[in-house]
Amino acid sequence: MNPPQMKMEVPGEEIMIHCQQLVGMLDARINDDFLAVPTGGGAGDRPTTTQSTVGLMLAGTSIDGMLVGGPAFNCQELDQGDVILQVNDEDVTADNLHTKIVGSDVPGTILKLVVQKQDGRTKTATMKKMASAVIADRRKLFETFTALKATAGGGNSQVSGHVDRAVALFTKIMQEDARHEGVIVNNVQCITEDCSAWISQLRSALDLMQVDARDAAKEHDA
Repeated sequence: MNPPQMKMEVPGEEIMIHCQQLVGMLDARINDDFLAVPTGGGAGDRPTTTQSTVGLMLAGTSIDGMLVGGPAFNCQELDQGDVILQVNDEDVTADNLHTKIVGSDVPGTILKLVVQKQDGRTKTATMKKMASAVIADRRKLFETFTALKATAGGGNSQVSGHVDRAVALFTKIMQEDARHEGVIVNNVQCITEDCSAWISQLRSALDLMQVDARDAAKEHDA
């Protein structure tokens, strides 16, 4: 009498399950916001209601103004009078626009706006949120420039000229920083999208391998 045949385990199943777990962990890590920078709160004598901002002033769903040196201004894609249609691919109204812009309220997170220009065109603008404390300091700096110019008065054109040049130089520096950050943001987004696609392909391949291995084990048992 032949001994009873033992059922063959699926070859490499433990390894495939472990690989699937690793793929799941990698997928979760890829979807983390690598650019987010938690902050402790407002700065100076100007308490802020949010931890992050893009420096937009709103009137309903329209852009009423932008703080020079803020992310909205620095992205150079937005203009006063633009109507915001979407925030991070979600339609918005005057009632929920502020909430959608605040979002998770973490400096460094990405904000994507779809706006309608005054000529009817739509345009997408992507920017990285700034800590409210930082933008508050920039606002105070410009207020200082304005006060200095006012103190100089019309009779001292040389001082006024120096202030204007300082403001122009500071604005240029902020714009260059924003362009550099924009390149980083785009690179990270491209890497994330590529990795997500590769993870999906890898997960499908592992599932197929597991099915093939189980089929082979069933044929062996038969």
